[in-house]
Amino acid sequence: MNKLVYLILSIIIAYFLIYMFPFAWTGIFAAIPLMFLKPKLSSISGFLIGFIAPLSIYILYPIDDVIKLSSIIGSIVGLPTFVVFIIFPIIYGIIMSISAVFFSGLYERKKNN
Repeated sequence: MNKLVYLILSIIIAYFLIYMFPFAWTGIFAAIPLMFLKPKLSSISGFLIGFIAPLSIYILYPIDDVIKLSSIIGSIVGLPTFVVFIIFPIIYGIIMSISAVFFSGLYERKKNN
């Protein structure tokens, strides 16, 4: 399949998971389609998708709901709402980037054996 298909699939999964389950660890599942890319490209793509998806949800979603979501996540993690609001896209991007590199490395290893 084309690389663009895997990127689009990862974007769709990331948006779905952020909308349905607003936890940073869901970036692991959104990174699975990126395993078919080279590790460097999957890392960059994973971070960009993981960083931009929550930010665009912030823009598209009503701000009151975003603040409520940040307060829920903040109460779970024990951080103030504002800190969660700022840090969540960064953490999601990092988790997705690391997961994409991990899955890509596993796929490369399996492909070479």
